[in-house]
Amino acid sequence: MRKLPIYIALLLMSCSQLTIDENTAKAKVSELIMLLKDHQYDKTKAYYSDSFNESEPVEARAKKFAQIEAASGPIVSSEVTECSKQQLDDRTVVVMKYKVVCTNTTLIESFVVALEEGNYKVLKHDITNKP
Repeated sequence: MRKLPIYIALLLMSCSQLTIDENTAKAKVSELIMLLKDHQYDKTKAYYSDSFNESEPVEARAKKFAQIEAASGPIVSSEVTECSKQQLDDRTVVVMKYKVVCTNTTLIESFVVALEEGNYKVLKHDITNKP
């Protein structure tokens, strides 16, 4: 009976580790943007979810980002403009918008980040021109 409080404490600690943190999600997305800026497309695979990587292989993604950079110019800077936690299916995700300033235009990049097996992964990444 004395072990019950210990088990409850361990359960609460393990559950708290599964809670997604907005600051950590922002940091991961910022790292991803820096990899894109530096054309290190092969390293970006680790930042995307398995389902995202299956739907868009690294080679296709590299080609897409090269085309985007050809039109928009190299990335100059980026900043978070919106960030919130939302429910997606049965889990909490962090939804973010970044203002990405390039030499020729400004892009708005939207990210949906979730915890997958304890790691922060991008489930969705959309890029549009700033209106």
